[in-house]
Amino acid sequence: WYFVINVEGVSALADAVGGVPLNALEDIPGTGITAGADQILMGENAYLYVQYIDKTSANGAANRSARQRQFVQAFASNVLAQATGNIQMLVTLFNTAAAHSDTNLSATDFTYLASALISSDNSGVDIIELTGTQLQQSDGTALRLDEQNLMNAVLSTFYVQAD
Repeated sequence: WYFVINVEGVSALADAVGGVPLNALEDIPGTGITAGADQILMGENAYLYVQYIDKTSANGAANRSARQRQFVQAFASNVLAQATGNIQMLVTLFNTAAAHSDTNLSATDFTYLASALISSDNSGVDIIELTGTQLQQSDGTALRLDEQNLMNAVLSTFYVQAD
């Protein structure tokens, strides 16, 4: 199975769960989001928090990546807390994401997998960060993945060595 969501879907998903609470890692210009402040991100501010990159900073891409990981963890924690005993909420989220995503999961598949996650002892989402070479392009920054790192991530995530 796969599920890919476009960054534009962040606003709608944040709104669907009543906002995503977190402690901002850095200031985001034009939003009122300030570093070190507790925030509940909704709508456009949620989108800008995960999308904004400071192109004047050598650490701009790394800082954005850290904010994205933080946001996903906070979103997942919020969803897991709200969805316990409320499976319909998961269907609503799936439908909300549909306009901004591509997947081979049906709503039934998604609900089953999400229900299994909720009923397990799993308390969150694991995020694996891939490494590579950052490339500056005229329309922004791209990452050329390190193929060996990618292979190691796939093997350590999806395979268990047999004895």
